[in-house]
Amino acid sequence: MPKLSVIIIAKNESDNIADCIKSANFADEVIVLDSGSSDNTVSLAKKYGAKVFNKPWKGFGQHKNMAIQLAKHEWIFSLDADERISPALKQEILKTIHRSEFDVYDVPRRSLFVSKFIRHSGWQPDRTKRLFKKGSAKFSEHHVHEHLISK
Repeated sequence: MPKLSVIIIAKNESDNIADCIKSANFADEVIVLDSGSSDNTVSLAKKYGAKVFNKPWKGFGQHKNMAIQLAKHEWIFSLDADERISPALKQEILKTIHRSEFDVYDVPRRSLFVSKFIRHSGWQPDRTKRLFKKGSAKFSEHHVHEHLISK
């Protein structure tokens, strides 16, 4: 049976972290890699069952790669603290890891701006690589605008 780790990087995400972790509660483990939060991000993450680690900030790409190294399971899903896994995406993730035809998958994403989903201007459909087998991909070392690179 394939197992899934969800990785989340965070700093001062107390407004988002609980709902983010709750949306990923179907995973075999949820890892939050914090970079020195001064709010209650860490205590909330622990309260909702995440394994919490703390590392100094090195940029988005490097921080996500550090989170990958902390993950114990074969499959990894990278989730931003301000994102949620919908019930439909949960089913797609579970079906995909059991099918295991490829090592890296892109998933559908809806972008929210000023409390409204953007459904035009090339923003939908928007797919992004987020689900992968450990060892088959890593994030670019970009400080911002990192992206997943297949090996």
